[in-house]
Parts: sequence; structure tokens; C-alpha cells
Amino acid sequence: MIAIGIDPGTEATGWALVSRRDGVIALGVLRAKGRLARDRAAEMAREMERVLGALAHEVLAIEWQHARVLAIEWQHARRGDPNPNAIVGLSAVAGMALGVVSRSIVRGRILLPIPREWKGSVPKPAHQRRILQEAGLSLDSPAFAGIIPSLRHNAVDALGLALWALKQ
Repeated sequence: MIAIGIDPGTEATGWALVSRRDGVIALGVLRAKGRLARDRAAEMAREMERVLGALAHEVLAIEWQHARVLAIEWQHARRGDPNPNAIVGLSAVAGMALGVVSRSIVRGRILLPIPREWKGSVPKPAHQRRILQEAGLSLDSPAFAGIIPSLRHNAVDALGLALWALKQ
């Protein structure tokens, strides 16, 4: 079974493919530009379809039929959020991801956990260390090659979502 994890962001979206049998298959971060969040959301959707679609049709042509779990971190407004309007842009990206990936790539279970459902209340640095340990990786691992160091946290969260999804 393969799980896909997507950590949506309006400027950088992390994604990960994890196989129950083979471990981490691929990690990446998609970037989108544009002045408005809606422009970036649409560009992010096109990038997801391009990158994940290429993996689906070329790299994983046979095993992809077993991709049965998709986990996208869903967004919700939190009390005391300094910019509650930012949730609108994040929700747009999460919705675009859901539409693109579920329509053309995944034909299985779709999970939309909010952050505390898959991360709990563990501080982000500690949680990311746990994710890397569970996957047997470090931020210097070849899996992170090509990902800008300042954006690797997006790929780690996507990896955490995929690992969490495999356990559901």
C-alpha cells in the first residue's frame, strides 16, 4: 500500500509518497508564485497534477494501483490566530489538492485531518524529529536532495501525514 501525504501551503506545499513495504519513495516541495492566494492555489494545483501525475504514470506505473490512502492536512481557524484570513488561502490549496489528487491519482481512502488529529500537541521541532526517526531519515538524507533547506519542514510534515495515514 502507498500513502500520499500533502502539507498545503499558499507558497510552498510539501508532498510525500510512502510505501508500507518500501518506506519513503519520494519527497518534495511544490512552489507557487502570485500576488493573490487564489492565483497561487491554482498554480499549486497545476504543479501537483504535473509532479504527482508524472510519478503516478512513469515511476510507479505498476505499484500505483495500490495507492489507497491520501492524507491532506485540513485547515481550521484557531482562537488567537494572528491572521485568521490566511486560513482561506490554505483551505483553497487543500481543496485544490483534494480535487487534483483524488480525481486523477488516488482511488482509495481520503483522510483530511486537522493538525492536532495527526500531530497531537507536540511542538513542531519535536514532532518533526519523531517523523524523521520513524522514517529512518535525517534532513541530510538523499530523499531531501533538491529541496531548499528552508522548505524541508514542508516535506517532513507531508511525510508525517503519509506515515500517519498508513496507520489508519
